[in-house]
Formats: sequence, structure tokens, C-alpha cells
Amino acid sequence: MTPNGAGIELVVRVCCEDAYYMCAMLGVLRVSEAVEGREMEVRLGTGAGEMDARALWKKFRRECGHAFAMKCAATIHFRLTGWLPRSGLQYGADFVLYQRHPALVHSDSTVTLVPDAAARESFKVDAAANRDVAFAHGWPDWPDVQATSRLAVQVNKKFIEAHISAPKNVDWDDPSCLSHVWVNETSVARFNALRHLDAYESK
Repeated sequence: MTPNGAGIELVVRVCCEDAYYMCAMLGVLRVSEAVEGREMEVRLGTGAGEMDARALWKKFRRECGHAFAMKCAATIHFRLTGWLPRSGLQYGADFVLYQRHPALVHSDSTVTLVPDAAARESFKVDAAANRDVAFAHGWPDWPDVQATSRLAVQVNKKFIEAHISAPKNVDWDDPSCLSHVWVNETSVARFNALRHLDAYESK
């Protein structure tokens, strides 16, 4: 991209979920595979190697596994409800949510994705990929929830569990699976006895 004149490039980095959202949902991004020995790299362009939404989905699924499909569904859900999701890695979460651009405001919430039993059953667990094994055991477990909730409180953010629901026979390799995936939010907060009792007695 050269919005500032020839030879002056503006580099914009986006995650796979945002790239798919802009390409398939908004139609504002065209993605081509770079050819200079960098198979994984994608760039803005209209070259012969331009990828359509289906090819892009398959590539991201192949490289990122089930994590991409779930994060893509959650990204679309939160964007349609007015939030700007960004990586929550630094807070031990899948996402953090912003009301406006991160350069202007702090994030409001941390989000952890939780697939339900049917969604977990639909995953084809690859024994060679450790990141997939956790899905078979119904993560996150309660200590994980407590740890993430406590960290969210310490950094003055809300903690949201986004439950991913999908039929057992959903085909995660087909981007049309997004029409069969539901995202339901649950706000998790630590119980403060003094604060809650005061609120109860004031009624």
C-alpha cells in the first residue's frame, strides 16, 4: 500500500480472523500469496494468485486448526455487536474488546472462548497437534476460569466467556459452517460479599 506517494509504503498487519472478515464479509481486502520464498505470507493485491474467500478459509484452517474457526466466529459476532476485538494473549485470554480504536481507548473486557460439548465432539482431534488435545477435555477448567477472572480484575477489565455452539456434524473446513455456529456471552465476576450484601440490604 502506498497512500503517501510512490516508494513510501504503509505496512498494516492484521490477524487471520480480521483478514478473513475484511475479505469475505466486507469485501474490502483482496489477498494474494506472496511468491518470494515466503509461502505463509499474504499481501494486498490483485495478482494471478489472488485467493477467494473459500481458498483463504482453507489456508487459515490448515495453518491454525480449530482455533481459527472459533476465533473467526467470535470475531464476526463481536464486530457485529459493535466491539473491536484484538488478541488477548497478554492477559491470558483469546481476545480483548475495545469500543474504539486501541490507540484512543483502553480495552473494556477480556474474552475466553469455550466450545460446548457438541462443538468439541465435531472437532477432529489431531494427535500430533497439542493445541487440539485440550478441546477433548472440555477446557477451560475451573482453576483456569478463576485465574483469568482474577487477572481481569487486577487490570480493571470485565471477564467474558464466549460459548461456541455448533452441531456435531458441522464441516469446519467449509466457510459456510459460520452460519451454523452460535456465540453466547457469559459475564464472569468474582463475588464480593460486602458489596453484594450492601446492595441487597439497600433494597
